Amino acid sequence: LSGFALSIDDEMGAVRTDPDVWASQGRWLVYLLELGVIRHPTLAFFPLFVFGLCCSIGYLLVARAHGMELADGRTYLLFLIFSAFPTLFHIINFAGNLVGLGVGILACCAAIHLFARDGSRAMDGRHAGHKARLGYFAPQAALVAIAIGAYQSIVLFALAGYLGITLHQMVVRHMPWRDWLARNAWTAAVLAVATALSEGAGFSLRRMLGVPLEYVNEFFRPGLLLMEPANVVLRTLEATGELYGGEASAYGYVFLAIPAVILAGLAGLAERATSQGPRRLALAILQGA
Repeated sequence: LSGFALSIDDEMGAVRTDPDVWASQGRWLVYLLELGVIRHPTLAFFPLFVFGLCCSIGYLLVARAHGMELADGRTYLLFLIFSAFPTLFHIINFAGNLVGLGVGILACCAAIHLFARDGSRAMDGRHAGHKARLGYFAPQAALVAIAIGAYQSIVLFALAGYLGITLHQMVVRHMPWRDWLARNAWTAAVLAVATALSEGAGFSLRRMLGVPLEYVNEFFRPGLLLMEPANVVLRTLEATGELYGGEASAYGYVFLAIPAVILAGLAGLAERATSQGPRRLALAILQGA
């Protein structure tokens, strides 16, 4: 509280009279939250409190999805990595984003938990009809859509979470190839439908308010991939290397804990998957990476 400082975005948010700016950025959930729940997001503590609470509850859901209980000491260690990751540290400098981002992370974690809990039943064609599968699918797609409506890049968090659940279940028990393919197809379908739902909600809100889509267009430019595919791929690989390598260009300082955690995770994954043969081992490491 004593070190509370306003960013430029927070200064503008403190005197903003309506939340239309969030609709123009495609973050329709934040618009609704600021319109009816938290009308003044530039506060000294409350947004950070809500964000931390949502991250904590979401982490418990993800930990349970991986079969980890509170009695397991690893649960507490991994909580630090989950809730205090450097990218989140940078985001919390903008109080206006925190409540929506926290709700989005919680919704995404809930979807991951449902996928882990219902995945086997949903993939079993003998016991799951079309209605049952729709009952499993719809809540997950809706939750991920809510998350995307809070912060578009959360869709990558959802992708990592879904792939991680499939990977975890693949190494703890024998998973037929057909089941593995079905789970990845399910993941792709959930993310595609969720993205469509979120974009539809955002488009409808912008039409209703009469505001154009702005800001996001500066970051999402698929036309560049067609015009300069080699350059885009090269830049993407460079950025990925900076993030995974913990380089100062990505975090503001050299963060060697990032590659250390990744290598430790891959080593543990390899150890668990070794007993399932070289093909499974190679597939597990590839999907884990």
